[in-house]
Amino acid sequence: MEICDYFLHFSFFDFLRQLAFLFTNGFKPHLLYIEFPLIGTTELLGSLAKDYPFSEREVFFILSNSSLLVLTPEPRSFLKHLRQKEIYKRLLKGKLNIVTLNLRKLEHYPASILRRLYEKAKQGRRYLHIPNVESYRKLAELISRGDEEIFVDLPEENPFLSMETLQIFTGSKMNFIKGDKANFLRLKDGAKIKTIKLISDNNSAIKIDTITVEDVQKTLQSYFITPNVNREILELLYYRSLKSFSKLFWLLNLLDSKNFFKWDENTGWALNEGSAFPYENYYSEKSQRLFESMSKEEKLITYLILSSSQPLDKTDILKLFPKVKTQTIEKVIGNLSNNRTVKVVKNKIYSSHPVIQFNPKLDLPEREVRKIHGNYAHLLHTKKMNGFPIALWEIARHFELSGDLRNAFKYYYEAINEEVKNKQYNKALQYAIKAKLLAKTKKQKSSIRETIVMLYTKIGEYDKALELIKSLEEVENTHGRDKKREIELLTELGETNIAAQKLESYLSTQKRITKDLLLLKFRIDYNADRLECTTELLIKKLELTNSPMNGKAKIFEALGDLEFYKNRIKKATEYYLKALKASNKIEDITLLKLKLAEMLLLGFKFRGALNHLENALWALNEVKNKHTKETILGEISKIYLFLLPPRSFETFTLRSIDDVLNTTPKTNYPFYFYSGLILIHSGLIDEGYNLAIKQIDFEKQRGNEFRANQMSLILTHSLVKYNELNKARELLEGIRTKSEYIFARKKILEKLLEMLQNNIDINVEEIKELVFTNALNALIFYEVTENIKKMEIDSIKSILLTKYDDLKKALSEFDLLSHQSV
Repeated sequence: MEICDYFLHFSFFDFLRQLAFLFTNGFKPHLLYIEFPLIGTTELLGSLAKDYPFSEREVFFILSNSSLLVLTPEPRSFLKHLRQKEIYKRLLKGKLNIVTLNLRKLEHYPASILRRLYEKAKQGRRYLHIPNVESYRKLAELISRGDEEIFVDLPEENPFLSMETLQIFTGSKMNFIKGDKANFLRLKDGAKIKTIKLISDNNSAIKIDTITVEDVQKTLQSYFITPNVNREILELLYYRSLKSFSKLFWLLNLLDSKNFFKWDENTGWALNEGSAFPYENYYSEKSQRLFESMSKEEKLITYLILSSSQPLDKTDILKLFPKVKTQTIEKVIGNLSNNRTVKVVKNKIYSSHPVIQFNPKLDLPEREVRKIHGNYAHLLHTKKMNGFPIALWEIARHFELSGDLRNAFKYYYEAINEEVKNKQYNKALQYAIKAKLLAKTKKQKSSIRETIVMLYTKIGEYDKALELIKSLEEVENTHGRDKKREIELLTELGETNIAAQKLESYLSTQKRITKDLLLLKFRIDYNADRLECTTELLIKKLELTNSPMNGKAKIFEALGDLEFYKNRIKKATEYYLKALKASNKIEDITLLKLKLAEMLLLGFKFRGALNHLENALWALNEVKNKHTKETILGEISKIYLFLLPPRSFETFTLRSIDDVLNTTPKTNYPFYFYSGLILIHSGLIDEGYNLAIKQIDFEKQRGNEFRANQMSLILTHSLVKYNELNKARELLEGIRTKSEYIFARKKILEKLLEMLQNNIDINVEEIKELVFTNALNALIFYEVTENIKKMEIDSIKSILLTKYDDLKKALSEFDLLSHQSV
């Protein structure tokens, strides 16, 4: 058997599947994490695979080329086997970083388990992902060949060379010696001591130090022991590392020692708000010596160039230093260019170092530094007014560094508004967080916090928006608008019980119920599966009110949801179409298209349904709101479950599960439920049932009875298909609903169970009414009775067969599977 049959590249689905297997079958799972010096994945795993007693109780995950994750009930047994291997005794003894976690329960957010691994692993010696493995092999070949001088791209300062890796590939013990002008390898060759000179050459074919953004991503995944790498951290370290692994390695350790990173349960590892990038020792010794040799005037000019995050015009330098001779300015630029600290293209000077949040002091008085930034900020402001394309955040940044916080706050706010206008909400949020740190007056603080709440809501970070609203409640009396927004966010997040309590309390303080509050109450009652007649009447009255188009869209959507709840599919379709025509936001349009696709499918209108579904798939990449995107992925999987073959549903859903969990530790996407369905379809009935039930129980705990009931019906259908009738019966009996839609779905399953368990003849007319008015009921009936030969059943199936021929023809006209990469 191949090594890859035993070892998997880490995925959250495989991780959950094995946890479900162990818990379901009475094993006590442990998570064993091992970091080791890179010896090549094939070498280590090949050695392990030779005589290891593999069983279904263990799964081995490859996290990087220097780490392994073992999910096993017997971690000691595995370690004992590893320590008996010749490769361990020869190469790994004393060079392993081992962490073990005892997993007592199936945690709702699995990323928190990996976070605990990191907290333990960082206490030992770390062995991170090593890039450029093939270059190490090539270097080892040249050493073995006997070359005395080897050209390699090691930097002169802080050269990083994984000696363990090199020693493993050469089979020789050696030392790395750092010299003033070159680096050396010293190895013992029999009785002789051999020295090899490593000549630094950035153009060398052997790239040990040069890295790509993918290398940075893999290194960060290895460092934090997680597939979830914050984009802001990735970009910061890629640009700050100057594409050098030695610089990246140094920066990671430096930043972590200064608590530059923080764990956020909503986004994973993130930058600590307000952390200042440490600039000490960032520049090379050669650059530092150049800085020290400069006069004060030259240092001031150098500081301006290096602290500018945008290319600098030579004419701007002349304006800012009118008393300095042009020859002096040219000399400084020439020296910095020769030192490769800057590059000059035509009249513009580009810093080779990313300095957006980085300010080398060059031993200058703080007063002089502030004056440079102030003068430059005013110059940029003037250029902006004259039509030059100057970034507003750059003006704000220089005002901030000058100490003029009033103007800094003003320009950050203008930068926020500009990005919001362009729908670049993540950029706007970056500037808003900076502005928040500068806010001094009560008005400024209140204004910027409201802006941040709005931005978090725009990008779908509802948990963070809620946290900020709650922090406002603690320090000041919040407006009714904030309380209403809090309830809206809780409702979106599925915290229906909490939202209902807060809404009831809020309504008790209001003299009348507004349209927005009525829609909010409807949404909460709908989610809780407890819609009352009074609410229905009030919602219907809203259709007659005068509202702007966007307001009309929300009313029509609510009316569509109401008709769906009442199992009036045709009427629901009409309202969703009206809502679609009145909507202008891509998120709202995409969700409405999915609702329409579902309604049309239920009504046997397959081509129209597939057209809306395909449009929703095309639009998915344009949706920037994280929460909405997760909701859309869940809805697509629900439709695919009944529309496409099991393998196609699984392909799309597996990708969605890992995409969502790789992006954010905490999510509203029902990954346990869909993981459970996939396991049931693959024959792991008990394991799948336990995962799906975990999600259903979670929804019930939060008050999402309608969603839980829908999931229970889907799960019951799957159980009946696989003849798990007792489980199916128990699940059905637990459904309590006021929805005619849920009731009709429940009824067809109850009738089929009675027939299967008690061999009772069906009431043909009653079954016809259920299946000919709802395509999903028809599908359930067709699948469950596929192998049952009875005249009355065959008569119904013969009619349904023509309808499903229509579905097959419609599916052949649409290429839904090509969208699975979204």
